[in-house]
Amino acid sequence: MNCIFCNMEDNYILENKLAYAIYDKYPVGIGHMLFLPKRHVKDFFHITKEEREAIFNLIDEGKNY
Repeated sequence: MNCIFCNMEDNYILENKLAYAIYDKYPVGIGHMLFLPKRHVKDFFHITKEEREAIFNLIDEGKNY
């Protein structure tokens, strides 16, 4: 599998059991982050409810980062 978001552990800024955040490589603003599930998925619409909740919890945490 050749996914640019897999195996990014060294770049995690925030993480929980199911998701992580990294700084965007091409930010449009200061502090621009990407929030992703740890499990490889085709797109956002293939994540589970639990993964979605984990991502939104990190978004809330990222607001204060």
